[in-house]
Amino acid sequence: MNGTSMAAPQVAAAAALLLDQHQSLTPQSVAALLTGTARDLGPSGPDTDTGFGMLDVTAALDAAHAVLGKTLGAE
Repeated sequence: MNGTSMAAPQVAAAAALLLDQHQSLTPQSVAALLTGTARDLGPSGPDTDTGFGMLDVTAALDAAHAVLGKTLGAE
């Protein structure tokens, strides 16, 4: 299976993990972290087949921790 119906729960879970660690994140910040750390698939950059690519939740959490100066579980 594929498509937005399959991606939506994955993105929601990733957003929830980010917000659990960093409640001060805005919706725009969460989106930027998730799209900015996704592993690109297919042609370079966002495209109609693979979007921004595959979620990399670890990279998104690491980026949030680096920007906000927190470590996992410190909040």
